[in-house]
Amino acid sequence: EALVKANPENETLAMNYAIELYNYIRSSDEAEKDTVIRTQAENALKNVLRINPEATTANLLMSQLYWTQLYDVQSQLDAVRGTTPAATAKKKELNAKMDGVFDAVYPYLMKSYNLYSKEATLKPQDKANYKIVLGQLTDYYNRKKQADKAAEMQAKAKAVQ
Repeated sequence: EALVKANPENETLAMNYAIELYNYIRSSDEAEKDTVIRTQAENALKNVLRINPEATTANLLMSQLYWTQLYDVQSQLDAVRGTTPAATAKKKELNAKMDGVFDAVYPYLMKSYNLYSKEATLKPQDKANYKIVLGQLTDYYNRKKQADKAAEMQAKAKAVQ
């Protein structure tokens, strides 16, 4: 962190720090729930994107950081049982929260999509990441009830060889 602060325009240092935080978060359930570390990782990735908005890895990791929040909200939603007014209100609250996370992740998914799709050839890891992005865009468009765009992303994912 000190190196990044001392070299605020060094994209490589900023990216390495962001990756380190991201990997730490993904290392355990406890780390995933640590809001302080999550905020640090988000800020570190935003810093990379401030330096270079076209940083494919930073856009991808930012989208994945938000995507894990969707899993958390979905788990909370799945845990709500019944049709009581309290359960209905909780479902409505969690659905609104999920919509907010989908809205937050969308720009990073689209940027990742645009960056990967303009490449003439993709390395195997980039193909795998591109398929993840396409799958998540399919989910996004399904959530937003845009079946035509969801089908387009699904078809593109199937075409990636």
